[in-house]
Amino acid sequence: MVQAHPAEGERYYLRVLLNHVRGPTSYLNLKMYRDVTYDTFRDACEAMGFIETDKTLDDCLAESAEYIMPVSIRRLYAMILACYECANARSLYDKYFDAAVEDYRRDIDSHRVLEQMLLRDLSDRLAGMGKDI
Repeated sequence: MVQAHPAEGERYYLRVLLNHVRGPTSYLNLKMYRDVTYDTFRDACEAMGFIETDKTLDDCLAESAEYIMPVSIRRLYAMILACYECANARSLYDKYFDAAVEDYRRDIDSHRVLEQMLLRDLSDRLAGMGKDI
């Protein structure tokens, strides 16, 4: 079977389903689970429990926000962007913005400047991983 990387989207999720679903008769059959036909292979994979959901990523960031430094939260968020297909990365960004810029906030009051600093930091980290913001 041909390899597929998670960044390839639906092709990757099709491969996951082909590796786990026994005896599929069609693409539609692959997207069906417990009498529900899902719109995408990704949705079917999530329903069957084969992949991480955004809730899992949210839980990871929530736990990290309680216990680690802002620089580590930025590193973790960059890794999530680079390595996982996050359906709603913007909502995670907004939700953990304050935790990610806590160390910057000591010197700067402007939300706009804080956002620029965070985006610059994320961009640098992603570039180091061969990705672009």
